[in-house]
Amino acid sequence: MNWDTPTEPLFLPDDVDGRVLFERATERWKAQMEGRVIDQPVGGLGDIVMVTPVVEARERDVLHAVRPFVRFTPDGVVWADGSETAVDAVIWCTGFKPALGHLASSG
Repeated sequence: MNWDTPTEPLFLPDDVDGRVLFERATERWKAQMEGRVIDQPVGGLGDIVMVTPVVEARERDVLHAVRPFVRFTPDGVVWADGSETAVDAVIWCTGFKPALGHLASSG
């Protein structure tokens, strides 16, 4: 299995969970409302929270992201270096908003 990401994913520290992210977002929002700038640790939209399944995947050493392929072939995909990989399925995880412009030519 390949995990294609446009950039290297950022895994948050193990002790950062949804509660911590909510508290940081609230603090950042309050500061913005007061016209203040605060220096906060990393932890934003798209960063990966180390929930139990992610920790288990890390322990199995299966969290390896690669940069996206450049095109489809009848049997798979072609990577930026020209190599090809046969694929049976592609699962598009585009985030919170549809980002399907790259499929426009597919009909």
